[in-house]
Amino acid sequence: MKPAPSASTANAAAWAASKPPLLRFLSTCHTDFSAETGGAVADYIPELGKADPDHFGISLATLDGHVYEVGDTRVPFTIQSMSKPFVFALALDTLGAARGESAIPSIRWSMPAPSPAPG
Repeated sequence: MKPAPSASTANAAAWAASKPPLLRFLSTCHTDFSAETGGAVADYIPELGKADPDHFGISLATLDGHVYEVGDTRVPFTIQSMSKPFVFALALDTLGAARGESAIPSIRWSMPAPSPAPG
């Protein structure tokens, strides 16, 4: 027969269960993926090479304004090319789809990403 959980263990379990479902999901994802250490920090752009690979956070904002965060979400980082879809969405919203798409002469979707240095 297992001993009854201690009061602090029971309180921790109750607190975890009281989290909103989305936050529990993000916490589980953070726990599952934070142990991943494969890969290397990209350094083909100098600012990317400054990233600390030990930082990992997940932040999600819902349409109704709730923000859920787990991990290192307050650590500044560079987003580089990840900003392009947001700028494109802003252009479409500001100019309208037809004008926004015509204002962009070429989107090089087929351009390959930089390959890592051999070695």
